[in-house]
Order: sequence, then structure tokens, then C-alpha cells
Amino acid sequence: MPLFACGQRNSQIIALPLDNIFYATLPPARLIDAMDSGKLLVGNFWFDVRPDALWPDVFMTNTAQHARLSKSGYTEKYSIYTRNRGMVLLVKAGNPKHINGIADLLRADVNVAISAPTEPASANSYIATLKAQGGAAFADKVLAKPGTVLSRVVHHRENPQFIADGLADVAPMYFHFGDYLKKTFPQLFDYVVLPKEGNTIEELSIAKIKSAPHPQAAAAWIDFIRTDIAADIFTRNGFDYANAAERNREVIPQ
Repeated sequence: MPLFACGQRNSQIIALPLDNIFYATLPPARLIDAMDSGKLLVGNFWFDVRPDALWPDVFMTNTAQHARLSKSGYTEKYSIYTRNRGMVLLVKAGNPKHINGIADLLRADVNVAISAPTEPASANSYIATLKAQGGAAFADKVLAKPGTVLSRVVHHRENPQFIADGLADVAPMYFHFGDYLKKTFPQLFDYVVLPKEGNTIEELSIAKIKSAPHPQAAAAWIDFIRTDIAADIFTRNGFDYANAAERNREVIPQ
């Protein structure tokens, strides 16, 4: 049975039969690297990444990565569809180390897991929040701690496993990750809310790839992401959705 990409154009629902869908949620920089190099390496296996093999129709990421996509000639414009709700501190269920805020990240008895700076999409947000709430040198002190674990393969997606395995006590994580993990694995995780002031909020945007193999499907997906139905789904899962005017405004990267 074929899968369908549904969108709405001129108040009419369209359905496009699709029998082959590939969805990647790796760090965006790795995906753009794969587009540049023509190869996505997964362990000892690789995918050929080119328009006549595996190639994206749309790209959803932060505005900084959209600037890179535009500079490389992959996209022309993007539209903002949602914002995250900043950062929380993911901890073990019951918070056995009694972590109350970012000051506790410097305690000698607390091991921290955090994205390596080589993955800018998440690391820059976490580091910006640590600097804003702890001072200009705070993030460097956390990164330099002997007990700090840097996630390097799939980056902040590794941090919950570090905590579950006892390799870390706490990890700066986006609110939507922390909230999902607490609700899904309450026996393993909890999170500590951080102040709103200085807590970095990031915009997420969507763009059609200029050489999209399935341009109609790409347009349908972008149309869907701009709907109130998508807004409700994202809002229920920890995001603050952009208003209708923002979702339909197209931005040309500078």
C-alpha cells in the first residue's frame, strides 16, 4: 500500500502516492556534509547521497544551518514554523544528586554530558544558555571538567543513554527532549527547569531543496507544516508554534 504526502493548496486537499520515504534526523550539519561529499556514512555502511540516488526534498533545521544550505546553493528561501522552549537539565529519576540549577554542573561529584562543540546545531544553544546564566567562562569550565562526557556520534541524542548507564548525572537538553523522556521513561528520567532569562530559544525552519526529486511532495509537506493541525501536534510535544503569518512568510538568507 502506498504512503501519502498530504497538503493543502488553494483550500483543496491533495494526496500524492509515495511508496518510498526516507526520513533522517541526524544532526543537520552531518546531513549537509553528506550532501556536500555525496556519502552518508553509518558505521561501516554508506548511502550514496546525490540527486539520482538518495537526496532530500525538504530540509528542516535552524536558521543558521539554512544559511549554510543557501550558501551551498541547495535552497533559496525558508519559512519559520516553530520555536523550542529553551533548555532544561535532564537528570536521573528522583534527582539523586539534588541538582537545582546550572551552578551544580561545576560540582566535583556531578558528571555532565553535553554535545561536543563540533555539533553546532545543539552545542551552540546549550553553550549560549550556560554563558548567559553562568557567566562568560562558565561553559568552558563545564567542558574542561574531568567528569564531563562529550557526545560525539549522534550528539545530544546520546546524553540520555549516558545518564541511564550511570556515566553522567545531568545533561543540558532541549525542553521537548526532557519532557518527552520524563513522560515516556519516568522510571529513568526527570528534569530541572531553568530560568527563562538567558535561556536560548531557537527558531526552526523548513525549506524546499531546489533539486528536489519529488517537488510536488515537497510542496505538500511544506503546506502541511504550515497548517494549524501541525501546529497543534508540535505544541503538544513541547514547542511554541509560529503564528500563521510567520509560517507563511518566506525568508531569503542573507
